[in-house]
Amino acid sequence: MNQQTLLMCHPNYYQVEYQINPWMRQLNIVKQAQALTQWQALQMAIEDCGGTIEYIEPQPKLPDMTFTANGGLVVGRQFFVSRFKYEQRQAEAAWFAQWFDQHGYQVIELDGGCFEGNGDAMIMGESIIGGYGWRTDPTVYTALAQNVNYAVVTCELVDPRFYHLDTCFLPISETQALCYLPALSEASVQRLTNHHITLIDIPLEEAQHFAANAIKINQHMIIPSNCPATQAILESLQFTVHCVDMTEFIYAGGACRCLTLPLVQG
Repeated sequence: MNQQTLLMCHPNYYQVEYQINPWMRQLNIVKQAQALTQWQALQMAIEDCGGTIEYIEPQPKLPDMTFTANGGLVVGRQFFVSRFKYEQRQAEAAWFAQWFDQHGYQVIELDGGCFEGNGDAMIMGESIIGGYGWRTDPTVYTALAQNVNYAVVTCELVDPRFYHLDTCFLPISETQALCYLPALSEASVQRLTNHHITLIDIPLEEAQHFAANAIKINQHMIIPSNCPATQAILESLQFTVHCVDMTEFIYAGGACRCLTLPLVQG
């Protein structure tokens, strides 16, 4: 594997069957054929950009398992398995733990409360940026810090529309990130700034299209469609931008990054 190896889960059972975030409305019926087409377009874009993909089998009655980012956090050969907040997703954790155990990872369950994996915790240079407030408890990062050789910098999420860190925060280098700044508390913005991270604000309209929920592969960036301002920012930073329609997945509150879990980071 290389740094661009990602774990994906086929959206066989994907549907909005419950409401556990502000985006989910059971009245929004997912067009499953269109969702599959969009998922396959993301899959193709990842491979076209030089990434490789591993797969975990989808499971009946777990419609959100396709959002693999939430299954846990990979640090080297350690896998910190999630402890989902909502009952509807809790059974996913055992399947992710099994997959990583079978693939030779040390599977670790962190103390400290709920933890929703790479959706809230992401490696950025020599640090792990850890979101909390809606799905992950801040106390879990104390346990994480004891198990890794990274500085852990926590960020409080304050807007329920951006319930995971990866919905509003996108690392683009070791010291820069795109961010919808009002989604973070003022203290968290200051904490990131003090940690020498430059935050580049993106507009609300595009944040709501999940512009920050993107995938970086070398100098390529895969982002949801209809985010022209974000695309322009990334192109000004010498990224080649690939736009993928994610409308069927936004119904559930996710997009490109949510559908992938990096298997090698840092």
